[in-house]
Amino acid sequence: MGIEQWVYQSLDRPDLHVQGTVISDINSPAHIDWINQEGDSSGAMVAASRKSIYVRGGCHAAGLAHYLKQGNRHVVEEQNFCRDGVSIRIDHSQLFHDSIFGLTGERLAWISKLGYRKEDFATKFDDMTYDVYVLNFSVDALYATYSYQDGATRYPFPECHAIMTENFSQGEHHDQNKFLDDAFRNVASGDFHYHAPDPDYFENCLRSILSRIPEESFLFILLGAERFLNHENEVENVSTHIPFNRKIMELTANRKNTFLLHIDDYVKERSDQTDREHFGRMVYYRLYRTITEVISADAPAEKTEAPALHEA
Repeated sequence: MGIEQWVYQSLDRPDLHVQGTVISDINSPAHIDWINQEGDSSGAMVAASRKSIYVRGGCHAAGLAHYLKQGNRHVVEEQNFCRDGVSIRIDHSQLFHDSIFGLTGERLAWISKLGYRKEDFATKFDDMTYDVYVLNFSVDALYATYSYQDGATRYPFPECHAIMTENFSQGEHHDQNKFLDDAFRNVASGDFHYHAPDPDYFENCLRSILSRIPEESFLFILLGAERFLNHENEVENVSTHIPFNRKIMELTANRKNTFLLHIDDYVKERSDQTDREHFGRMVYYRLYRTITEVISADAPAEKTEAPALHEA
């Protein structure tokens, strides 16, 4: 786990003569960045550990939940999962919306053609009023959706390609995975209609979701990345998330106790970011520290200023 190496590095690697057979190599050059000494902020961590927290989202939420669960038995985590080797993206706003408001039999019938099941919409969202809600909707900007026949409701195709904006309703797509092959065949049947990622559609889903989160609770939403620090340490602008981030900012502008966390602001060095959508553990640790400091304060804030958008 790196504990021995971290302690040894913290002591500035004093002379140490190892005797006998040991499991851990304390002289390992690896940088141990997942262990930290809390110091003066430990009181905030203790106060935060008494809060009930609901976390839902993709990779970002999973990275945050790892830290939020440390010493806190009141964290509910709902994350994406794999079925038959395929990722079911419950972090999409439409799936979250229907988990909260319920599914009709008619809707369940047609989304089952995409591979969804009734149990994919199980949630603990309504089990209680949580002290804190942590949400992430980055996937809405990255995935195309499909509506059925003349219906208005849109669903993402289960994750199967690196680029999920491709139109699977046109042409022939096949896969050795039967789950995917059946979904490809169904979506190309002529009954499904393709839609590119749509900020306006996302806005409608998010508005309904926010209506079910009490303003007396803390709400944190992680905004999608708008910058990428490449291998040459040059900052590249990423426009994908900007219109969706704007929708989040507009809808939460007048909400109490709502905090928008721009993940770009927590990237401090090149190693913090693996690609345009994925980040290292220290980014999530820094986000965790921000959240715990806010929720451990004596009185909730009446309003928060959303971070400024970076120019694309």
